[in-house]
Amino acid sequence: MTVKATKHGNGRLMLTLVLCLSFATLLTYMTDMGRIRLTREILELRPTVEINVREGDTLWGIARSHSIEGVSTYDLVEWLYEQNELSNSCLTPGQTLRVPVAPD
Repeated sequence: MTVKATKHGNGRLMLTLVLCLSFATLLTYMTDMGRIRLTREILELRPTVEINVREGDTLWGIARSHSIEGVSTYDLVEWLYEQNELSNSCLTPGQTLRVPVAPD
């Protein structure tokens, strides 16, 4: 038995693919939004301390050394940007940054 593609069959296949991709994109977006909201809630509950930037410090390194369970290093770097009102990632020795306190 030979199956021939028809205009309607191709159109339905294309519509199905578009709907599947749209659903996957929406699901990814909603998952990201949930992760961001959870990250903010975790960090808002944490007390903060001020640290002085030392020679050679980077935001990534500071985020890694002040890691919080359930928060990715990337999300913590974003939080540090916002909380310290940074416009770029250049840090200056002696600069003061607020960082979350990790639980004991």
